[in-house]
Amino acid sequence: MSGSERTAIRAAAKLALQGAAGLTAFTEMSAWAQSVDSSILPAWGVVTPRETRLRQANDTAQEELVLAVFVKRLGDDDIEDVLDADSALIETAIIPALRALERDCELTSTEIRLDGEGARRLGTLTMAFTVTYWADDPA
Repeated sequence: MSGSERTAIRAAAKLALQGAAGLTAFTEMSAWAQSVDSSILPAWGVVTPRETRLRQANDTAQEELVLAVFVKRLGDDDIEDVLDADSALIETAIIPALRALERDCELTSTEIRLDGEGARRLGTLTMAFTVTYWADDPA
């Protein structure tokens, strides 16, 4: 497993989201932030929480990396629809940015969570992408 490859994938995802139409007014935040100040919303973050390796040959391994992209925003009764629109923008930005000759990227799950009551609720969209690539396996 290559830390440099994980770093490069996160950097490519962040660059794609920073330039995505419809997301430019968002704040980039740490995926590991313990609390969120509502004044910075809407916000997005990127994290690579898991990677697995499967040896393909004596010197090659297939790596599967989970890249999670999340969005947090305040919303009204239509918050779920707004987060659905955000998810379409993110998918359109991430997949082409991460697919390459030696790498594949697929959206594998989308989750929406709503917290709070009243007119303004905190919505969290989490999208998981599986990024598959092949690397040298020196073992």
